[in-house]
Amino acid sequence: MPPSEPRVLVVDDDEMQRESLAALLVADGIAVTSCERAADALAMLHALDPVDLIVSDIVMPDMDGLEFSARARALRPGMPIVLVTGDDTAVGRVIANGSVALLKPYSPGMLKRVLDEHLGRS
Repeated sequence: MPPSEPRVLVVDDDEMQRESLAALLVADGIAVTSCERAADALAMLHALDPVDLIVSDIVMPDMDGLEFSARARALRPGMPIVLVTGDDTAVGRVIANGSVALLKPYSPGMLKRVLDEHLGRS
């Protein structure tokens, strides 16, 4: 039986960013669920939909990525969470939050390396 596709939840209020990221992930054999709002993503996690990893922007209007990741981790302890930011001064807060920081602009190769590491793919 072939291994199942990893499942990643993408959370970003910027439609172009969200769709571009989702397209990169799908091209890499990853099943993607995406949400525009952090509150919608939390509702999906609360509903017990399967997710292996979360990728979220930090700057969002309804709730920032740091608060979202803390709430997501309460629902899914141990879930890897990658927070994307263009602000290199936010890296310390991301790490203190228990998440992985991915700085914009990132290359598709860097995204793949970070996700493969946290999804246990070689």
